[in-house]
Formats: sequence, structure tokens, C-alpha cells
Amino acid sequence: MGSDAKKVLIRFADLANIFAYIPEQLPVLEFGSGSSTLFFIWNEKVTSLVTYEEKPEFIPILPSKFDKNWIIVSDRFQIEKRDGCNIPRFTNFDEHLTENTIIYVDGPYTPINPKTQSAFPNKELLHSNNLQNNIVLVDCRIETVSLLAEKLRDTHQFFPSQVYQNAYSNAAEIRFGLQNSKWDNLQTNVRTTTFLPNCFFT
Repeated sequence: MGSDAKKVLIRFADLANIFAYIPEQLPVLEFGSGSSTLFFIWNEKVTSLVTYEEKPEFIPILPSKFDKNWIIVSDRFQIEKRDGCNIPRFTNFDEHLTENTIIYVDGPYTPINPKTQSAFPNKELLHSNNLQNNIVLVDCRIETVSLLAEKLRDTHQFFPSQVYQNAYSNAAEIRFGLQNSKWDNLQTNVRTTTFLPNCFFT
């Protein structure tokens, strides 16, 4: 089994673990297409899917008939310069960012920052003030997780992935709470960091 296949299986296991905690059907806004798209398309708890993808070749080919409203957006991105590198950023997605949407961040692809040796962070959600009731999931993307952890500190509970915890030894210290709760199983996810809105726990 190749590393790509292992990555897909790990991603599916992470998402299945997360969706076991979601009690209702919700729409998904996905940044970056691929194997996660297949999970969302066939998951019964996903009512609709909007996928932003700047590279159409990454969008999976599906049967012409499936019982899901799926919108693909491939032309809403811009290139910005950071530290001499070209960084793509998705734009104009607020119309799809409704209350109680699950947001999955796995794109757009960003190159390695030569200063930090980590991928440049995805900053799409940092400019949104409409996230307080949204579930936010991030696949790896360590720098993106760190920025979102600060932004969502007062509105969400933070469950870092194993990838993030291995990168930052203080990950347990910056958790927002819920120590030794039934939700701690979310921290066993290998790749996917989870931000659950506080309204989830009331």
C-alpha cells in the first residue's frame, strides 16, 4: 500500500471519528478537493457540499448520478505575494458560509515558507467574522491551525490532531478546556484538527 493510500485511509478514519460526534445533518464547505470530497459526498449527515478547488485536476470524477447537491467553485481565488512566494487564496465564499456549516480546510495548496520550513498558512477564514456557530476542521496545516486557534479561542473548543501535537509540545496547554471529557477522543485524530463551537456544548 502506497503512502497516498495510507493518507486517504487515515483521513477517512479521522472524519468518521468526527462525524460520530455530529448529531444532525449539516452542509459542508470544503477548501481543497480530493479524497475528503468522496467522504462528504457519500456521508448521510452531509446535506450539501460546496468545494473550492483552484486545480480542477484534483476534483474526483464521480458517477453522474448521486443523491447530493454538490457545487464546485474553481475560479474564485487570487495569488498574493508572501516572502517572495506566490500564495493562492480562495475568495468570495461568504455566500456559502451559512450558520452551522462544517468548514473543512485542506487547500489551496501553499508552498513551504523558507523561513519557517512549514507550508504557508491558509488565511481564508482569518478574515471572516461569521464562524462562531461553525465546525472547523483542518487537515494537517500546522501554521493554519495555530492562527485559527488564536482567532477561535473565545468561540470554539480546540482538539488538536496528533500531527499538531507532535509539532508543538505545548499543544495540550493551549487547549481551550473540556479536560478528560467524552470529547477527548477527538484528539486521537492523526491528521485532522477539530474546532467545535461553544454552542455545541450548551
